[in-house]
Amino acid sequence: MGDMPVDIWIRDLQRVERKERQRHHRNKQRQDEAGQPGAAMAHFFSQGFSSLVKDLAVHDPLYTAAMYWGLTRYPEIPIWVLVVASFALAVLLVSLGEVTYQEISYQIQNFRYRLAGFRRVSYLEARFYIKGSQGRQILRDFSRQFGLKRRSKAVYQDLYFRNTLKTYNGRTPIVRFRKRGKEIQKGDLQSVQIVYTRAGKANSRKPQQFNYYLTRKEKLYYQLKQEMPQKISEIKNQKVRQSLKLVTRGASHPIYFWREVVRNPKTILISVDDVKLPKGRPFTVVEIKSHLDKKSRQLLVLAMQELMFRYEVTQITHSKSTLTSLDKS
Repeated sequence: MGDMPVDIWIRDLQRVERKERQRHHRNKQRQDEAGQPGAAMAHFFSQGFSSLVKDLAVHDPLYTAAMYWGLTRYPEIPIWVLVVASFALAVLLVSLGEVTYQEISYQIQNFRYRLAGFRRVSYLEARFYIKGSQGRQILRDFSRQFGLKRRSKAVYQDLYFRNTLKTYNGRTPIVRFRKRGKEIQKGDLQSVQIVYTRAGKANSRKPQQFNYYLTRKEKLYYQLKQEMPQKISEIKNQKVRQSLKLVTRGASHPIYFWREVVRNPKTILISVDDVKLPKGRPFTVVEIKSHLDKKSRQLLVLAMQELMFRYEVTQITHSKSTLTSLDKS
């Protein structure tokens, strides 16, 4: 991807995403038409039935209760006002209930994985595509400006898996093996990871020169004390193997990248990832990560502002896994 203009690269990315959506839609249509006659109609009725159940079991009783309370407590209020207010209140309560239910389900799922041996870490991340060979200069400048001392290098190998994990309140899941090379510490470090990401715009009370888009990552990981597996079935720990077999459908694609890092363990970390593709165009991504406390978040936004002001970068929320799909276009 080297010297490709950023605007052309972004258009390529949008084109690939559009093709992926169209291909998914075509595959779904073929499955409905060929493999399972009437599947589309069955899907339509199942979705409609689910909505009907929600209406009958939750929304309508809430609406009826609100109407009854309004008529008995405030009979002088016009009926149309009570109808609108009761309907809106019922919709609001149902929406809050759905969000709460998904959040509880997500926490229960995490608890089950932790019982199987996974550990959990959460942090914020900002990601940028950069042109040319600016990465090393960025690390030197930010190391001086933000007091980031600990510098390290390592080779990473990721193997992604297709998964059937649910999304929860905008969190999107991935499942991967990750092998971190020897230069960061003695010996390789292998792990299997379930990572949920949710991107959003950073809130600000004052007008800003830039928009800041952050991704909250919640990572469940289990360190593999064995040779790096290539299949879920090769994981030696039975609990971890069984829990992942239920939600994966085979390997998707590998990613290889060289990462150089400067950090302050108490606040932020800045990394430059040079992604190497076996048969495609390499590209470079800068990632800024922070803890969730207020001071770290403020430093993260300051670092983003400095990076966008001084360097030719493009802010993205796409993962490296998504970016590698450009190679297939």
